[in-house]
Amino acid sequence: MTEFGTTMKRQITAAPTLLVSVALTAIAHAQSFDGAFDFRWLSDPQDRHRIMRLLSDVSFTDSAGKVWTVPAGADIDGASIPRWLWTYAGSPFVGNYRRASVIHDYFCETSSSGGNDVHKMFKEAMIADGVSLAGAWSKYLAVLGYGNTAGKCGKRVAAIEEYRKGSLDQDFPLPDEALALFARIQAEVDARELVSERDSDRFREYANSVLAIAPVKAALTYRAAVEFRLMPSPETLKDVEVAIAEEQLGDDEIEQAMLLAVATVPEPLP
Repeated sequence: MTEFGTTMKRQITAAPTLLVSVALTAIAHAQSFDGAFDFRWLSDPQDRHRIMRLLSDVSFTDSAGKVWTVPAGADIDGASIPRWLWTYAGSPFVGNYRRASVIHDYFCETSSSGGNDVHKMFKEAMIADGVSLAGAWSKYLAVLGYGNTAGKCGKRVAAIEEYRKGSLDQDFPLPDEALALFARIQAEVDARELVSERDSDRFREYANSVLAIAPVKAALTYRAAVEFRLMPSPETLKDVEVAIAEEQLGDDEIEQAMLLAVATVPEPLP
């Protein structure tokens, strides 16, 4: 294991048991689901291309009071959740993030809202439905990278551009040196079609450079998120969750780490 990976692993394995009951930050308004979330399968549930049709209107109200409504008759296939995440976190058709995945799937398909807004709604919906804070953040990382790089959800916006245009850049302004580094990483990925499996050591060196020049408060979460994007696995997914629980920072600091991890490793493994 590289020095980068060893350091990250040593730090997070020393973390205590996940303190999922400790809130990382208060959510401004109560979130809630409405509707029965009843479906009719249009294809065999065991089939690789499974599709289900919603039988009545359903909705989720987010922390800003926005109501995300999915109409009866909408077809849901789970395509907005990367399939490699299904292996590690469970299918979007089952489990305690099923309702959140339905809302996310529909709005990714319609592209009526910006991709990152849809992903943030997904995170809030998961938390409202009982997913741990750390677990919701780790899944948010997965859909954030998948949607932004593959153009699978809303308007395609690079993570670093989302960072720069939003409030995060006001709270955590990046030095010009860091912006130039991210531009170089993206250019190398675009020109050489680098993949994280082959060039993982180079991406880890870039991550070390980011930590040296950028104000990353959630450094441990950032390191874990980079490792997850380099080597998606149950272990690295859990490492992200443990790192989030260990640092116990606010939402903005964690989102900073997530966006910078996606900018550092622009193309996750398929």
